[in-house]
Amino acid sequence: MKLALRSIDTQINDSQQTQLFAMTADSVVGSIVINVDRKPFLKIERLFVVERARRCGVARELMLEAERLAIEGGCTNAILTISPADIGSDVQAVYESLGYELTYIHNCRAGEMHKRLEAS
Repeated sequence: MKLALRSIDTQINDSQQTQLFAMTADSVVGSIVINVDRKPFLKIERLFVVERARRCGVARELMLEAERLAIEGGCTNAILTISPADIGSDVQAVYESLGYELTYIHNCRAGEMHKRLEAS
């Protein structure tokens, strides 16, 4: 699947967020919202890929671009939260394939995953 990535920066309250979109020739197939206000941490707020584009590398491309932007902005660590339903699922496996580790489970309400970011 050939993708183009586009970004939009937004200010929500005191937080600067960037939303990246993965687009094919005719539609948006995925997006990710990131926050780099809490350096040295990149906070991945939301990642979504439309069903027809799953298992095509869209999530991977969005995550890698988010990490690249974060590294450029001075971040050295990435953090994200997954729901209890995603612990042990394909969702967790995608993040693990990108180097994220499940480091904490919040009273069975959510899991936290971390990754050390390094410039390539």
